[in-house]
Amino acid sequence: MAWTFSGAFLDGFAGERVVAGTGEPEELPGRYALAGLVDAHAHPTVARDERGPFLADSEYGATRLKEYAASGVTVIRDVGGLSAATLGFARSAAAGRPVVTAAGRFLAPANRYFPRMHSPVAPDELVAAIEAEVTAGAAWVKIIGDAPEWGADGPAPQSTAATYDLDTLRQAVDAAHAAGARVAVHSNLPDSGLAAIGADSIEHGRALSHREIEALGARRRVDTDAVRRAPAPRLARP
Repeated sequence: MAWTFSGAFLDGFAGERVVAGTGEPEELPGRYALAGLVDAHAHPTVARDERGPFLADSEYGATRLKEYAASGVTVIRDVGGLSAATLGFARSAAAGRPVVTAAGRFLAPANRYFPRMHSPVAPDELVAAIEAEVTAGAAWVKIIGDAPEWGADGPAPQSTAATYDLDTLRQAVDAAHAAGARVAVHSNLPDSGLAAIGADSIEHGRALSHREIEALGARRRVDTDAVRRAPAPRLARP
């Protein structure tokens, strides 16, 4: 059905009536309506077993998206997963699941991320990998900016370090921006320099300095594409 709401909107929306969904219209019950939740860091195609995290298939991802919707989440930003699945979700909206903005694959060098979560990308391959993901439909790209060294027994203790040098990352950011995409970088190192080279978001960022936080906040950038396609209704008053 298509939920309809008529009344006064609190966020400056100019209209007096909004329709969300498809099918036969039905008035939204109750006195107030609140827009759905947004998950800005999601991995619906990432699963876990006794060996740790791994990339699952499209069916698993679709089930996860239905669970998101059932919990009130109407928009998600996927920041890494099974590229063929997540980019497919982003290209085609479907009833009963959130709008998806996807970054595609995790980009990291060999032995510097969970082995079953990525196909290694050498520094001289990073720009080409980004361009391929954007061509396939990625609105963001996800770079693993720092991680421990990974061996046969798992991550080596005290080995966390930058995965790519700043010049390589600067070229990657410029390439993504030139292609019309944004860059999300996994980083937990202090003074990483990522804000200065134009990275659009620092994921996790447990060691971000006040200077870096202020630099990121000053941009005041939002994912306008996801906002534009986000399901109504907005916060409203009858």
